[in-house]
Amino acid sequence: MSKLLPIVVILLLAAGGGWLFLQGADDEAEVMAQAPAQGSVEAPAPAEVAPADAPQADVPQTDAGAAARLAEDAAQAA
Repeated sequence: MSKLLPIVVILLLAAGGGWLFLQGADDEAEVMAQAPAQGSVEAPAPAEVAPADAPQADVPQTDAGAAARLAEDAAQAA
């Protein structure tokens, strides 16, 4: 009996943990289902864009910084 007790305890704990996990998943599904009904979803405010002639002091003077500047210029052009 003493060899069987740890196995039974582990199985009971695993079953209880699985049940709690599934209960949490059901609660999350209910919250997600109610979210659109509570009100409209607003889009976040657009980020401020620095003027094109402003120096980019926060971008380092490396190859990665140059790539970041090129990407930002391309994004502004688009």
